[in-house]
Amino acid sequence: TGDKASELAERIAEIEREAVVERRKALTEKPGPSCIIAFSSQYAAACAAQCRMTSRQRDLFHVVPAPGPDDINWQTILHRTTKRRLKSFLVLPLILAVVCVPTGVFTGVISSLCVSNHFGSGNTKALQWYCTADAALPLRVVVQGVLPPILLTLWETFVVSFGMMYLVMAQNAHVSLSRTDQRFTKFYFLWAFANVFFGTVSGFAIQRYFGLLSDKGIDAMQQLIGGSLPLTSNFFLSFVLFRGVYLPSQRLIFPHPGVLCMAVNKWLCCLGCIVTPRDRTVKYSPRSVRMGREVGVFAMILMIGLVFVPVTPIISAMCVVFFIFNFVVWRYHVIYVYERTYEAGGTMWHTFTILAIYALLISQSFTSFVLLSKQAYSQALVLWITVVPVLVRAQGHFRRLNAGLAWAVPLPQAATAPRAYYDKAIYMHPSLKPNAMGWHPEIGKVWRGYPNVATKTTF
Repeated sequence: TGDKASELAERIAEIEREAVVERRKALTEKPGPSCIIAFSSQYAAACAAQCRMTSRQRDLFHVVPAPGPDDINWQTILHRTTKRRLKSFLVLPLILAVVCVPTGVFTGVISSLCVSNHFGSGNTKALQWYCTADAALPLRVVVQGVLPPILLTLWETFVVSFGMMYLVMAQNAHVSLSRTDQRFTKFYFLWAFANVFFGTVSGFAIQRYFGLLSDKGIDAMQQLIGGSLPLTSNFFLSFVLFRGVYLPSQRLIFPHPGVLCMAVNKWLCCLGCIVTPRDRTVKYSPRSVRMGREVGVFAMILMIGLVFVPVTPIISAMCVVFFIFNFVVWRYHVIYVYERTYEAGGTMWHTFTILAIYALLISQSFTSFVLLSKQAYSQALVLWITVVPVLVRAQGHFRRLNAGLAWAVPLPQAATAPRAYYDKAIYMHPSLKPNAMGWHPEIGKVWRGYPNVATKTTF
């Protein structure tokens, strides 16, 4: 109605006046705890980064390389280092709680209801019928083959991805969006190992674990872990096939959830029956690449493929299929569908390299457990002696290489580099610029385009 439209127009005008007042207030008050330092030349910046100016032990300022204008985590730079460390410490238990939710154990138990020596098929008549009757074969296929990968994927998509990203943002550990995304990747890999892999392996023999723990002690656990690994082959085969064949095919049709949400919003009226052009634009607008989550998925599949090479090589072959399909689909989406949120200068490469070394360590450890279950003690000992030192040394090499490149280029190259000219306004938050030039509701988010689940302000 006309009265409602006039009321909303007046409300918008009032909000615009309040925004002008708040902008002027922010520009006139004393500055925050962080600042960005600019130098007259690249040589001066390299000298300042590599030379020690005073005898103090760097206790005056906490200095880090400045991120790009589009890579600044505005929520973090508004807090002092002490408060950021405190928030990081307090939020860490919540992240570990998400990691430790036993979804992998649950899916492992569902997938192994009829495995011998595990819960037993003769405990009840219903379970005996379920495990032995021919009429229950379709039900077993659905419950033990199809349902576990779907449940685990839904939990990963809606709880682990967005919930953990919210908690990582709440830690305020890094001043850049790219480093925050990389931090999420590391926690995602920890969840993938503790829940998807180790939790599923544990779920396949959870009852035997407690039996051996009471009868033979902790020494028998390693052999049991190695013996349980082949039992999980069917689950991981269906899990990798689901993520490597079905999900890429679905993403070709529905690149992001906005298309599905728009259909639900328009035809089912679950989210509101009045669809405006603005709603349509928001739902169909490009999303950013969830780099931390995508790289975490790649590291998870790499870990699964490496672990099952000596046990079930077909799973490793399916992991190769996963990377082939996702290379085609993901490359197309990065070029034509998704948009860039930040420019990190390729720093995600170092994070993935370290996670790949961790995947090799995990593969070596579980291969040794398999050898122990076969009573091949000398071969398992040889793996521990030869493989682990090489991987640890490689990890240290890559860490030193990344640390050497983190700060500045060598002085001779910096001396010959041309001067860079830029407007200092690029490091001003868009909402503080005249008329809020360049401002967008998604400014300051690690993942843009997910307004209801990804946020730029946390507790």
